[in-house]
Amino acid sequence: MKKFFISYSRDDKHWAYELWRALRDRMHLDVWIDLKLLPATDWWLSIVESIEECDCFIIVLTPKSGESIY
Repeated sequence: MKKFFISYSRDDKHWAYELWRALRDRMHLDVWIDLKLLPATDWWLSIVESIEECDCFIIVLTPKSGESIY
């Protein structure tokens, strides 16, 4: 199964979470979003590892995401 990664601005999290749920529930895709981060983990390392493992990188491109330092 192909793995997907969703990148988005925190300001757009409600829309991004709806996209994630739709891809997961309706299309049965394996989609990573930061809701899967566990407390006390190295969040940046977890994100980088998930990006490296993904087959498809989905960017929710908005003005806020373009302003992000990440």
